[in-house]
Amino acid sequence: MPISQFIQATAPPASTAAARDTRTPTRPLTARGVQVLEPAYEARVLCEIPLEDLSAEQLRRFAWKAGGTWGDDRDWLHFVPRILELFALGALDDHSLLDTTLGRLKTATAGWPADDQAAVRSYQFALWRDFLAAWPTAMAAEDMLEALSGFDEDLQPYLDIWSATPTETAARHLASFVACYVIPVRDPLGRVEAWMAGDAPLRLLATARAATADAAVVAECDSAIARIRDYLSYHARQ
Repeated sequence: MPISQFIQATAPPASTAAARDTRTPTRPLTARGVQVLEPAYEARVLCEIPLEDLSAEQLRRFAWKAGGTWGDDRDWLHFVPRILELFALGALDDHSLLDTTLGRLKTATAGWPADDQAAVRSYQFALWRDFLAAWPTAMAAEDMLEALSGFDEDLQPYLDIWSATPTETAARHLASFVACYVIPVRDPLGRVEAWMAGDAPLRLLATARAATADAAVVAECDSAIARIRDYLSYHARQ
């Protein structure tokens, strides 16, 4: 989602003055002694460069430190649309930072109208689709799912998107995910385990395998299919 659309979608609601105050910062980074606790030149860069022109390198440290030694919640909400856009563009690719950002966004938007929260969820769906369409990626599927669960604990919509994407890239993500599945994904509602026990993963892998002429992809799909069948067989015996 382009930053202009995201900013428009998350514009301050007219519902309450308190919400307007929370979501519309005054001059960024004026709170909590930023000039003392962090290098002054970095604060000036963030204040003087237009939001849409700030780079990943210029925002990375702030994204980690916002609300601690840099600024307050209003400052963070001012910059978070650009931070999210940089994740969408691949300029930011640290899954821990994405996890932290989306988890904090869930808390910050708890009082927002449903339409505004839906805008954040639409961004997450787009981010997930773009992730499944690319290979290789800086993040693994299990890392991306955990980050997405920071805002949206119900992972079923993301698994449904995966099921409906029987492409080579999505299959390779699934093959890699299956190889690491011994490490549970943070999934409060147990959606991933239920999905793995269904037929969607096997169907996706079989479809992608049949459509590719790449021997490496065929081998990855075959290995993942065998692992899933072993997994299902083991649990059937329990």
